[in-house]
Amino acid sequence: MKNGRMRGFTLIELLTVVAIAGVLLSLATISMAGYVSRTKLRTTMYSIDADIRQARWIAQSMATACFIKFDTAASSYTINGTQYSKLPDGVRFGVDASVTGSPGAASTPPHVDGISFESSGNPNTLTYYPTGAVVPAGTVYLTDGSRTMAVRVARTGRPKLWLSNGGSSWTAI
Repeated sequence: MKNGRMRGFTLIELLTVVAIAGVLLSLATISMAGYVSRTKLRTTMYSIDADIRQARWIAQSMATACFIKFDTAASSYTINGTQYSKLPDGVRFGVDASVTGSPGAASTPPHVDGISFESSGNPNTLTYYPTGAVVPAGTVYLTDGSRTMAVRVARTGRPKLWLSNGGSSWTAI
């Protein structure tokens, strides 16, 4: 010390830096929570798409019908009654309040429970036949409460992924 004064930061300066860091951390946490929610929804949609494709492959390769039964109350589904999958916390079957139309059919409202398959009197059941076709076509809707995504299966059996833009507007993914 040449001049006898101590160098350093005052308590006010340190508290200011800590307060600014706290505000930035809280903003980052809020932003990250939205990212995690969107990622869960998208990942769940891709998993259901993969399982639907697997059911089609099973039906074609084994030359037998293969079904996926969706249980909206338990937020789960099974493939041929054996392979069980549960939706992650925060994701459920259905649509958020802003969605009024279906992908590919804007004037048709989405199904109330989020699943529009009903084959041979079996509600919420997608059934593939050895030809790879599904009768009837239908859609699985997924939401996290603020966003909605869908997997729509055409009569040919091919699934297509959709993202809701609100109202009756959808974008293919």
